[in-house]
Amino acid sequence: MICANVVVNTGVVIGAHVILNTACTVDHHNRVGNYAHIAPGAHTGGEVVIEEGALVGIGATVAPRVSVGAWATVGAGAVVTRPVPPGVTVVGVPAKPLQKG
Repeated sequence: MICANVVVNTGVVIGAHVILNTACTVDHHNRVGNYAHIAPGAHTGGEVVIEEGALVGIGATVAPRVSVGAWATVGAGAVVTRPVPPGVTVVGVPAKPLQKG
């Protein structure tokens, strides 16, 4: 599903059952895996990989050439500057793994 005001640039590959939510941007040569969700107002730089089932939260940013692992979660407003391992939740600026407490 591609919602209103989404920008998808050249060379992007989008999997099945993906949600590109309102006003997100997916920059050049990204790969968005099956079942991934890029939330409203989230942005990805060039050559980003969003693996299967990953969620990039509302207003988050993923820096160029960074990957978000399968079924990982990027919290709202986070800025991802390093790869996110599969299944991990990251939050903050810069994004760091959420500590279970």
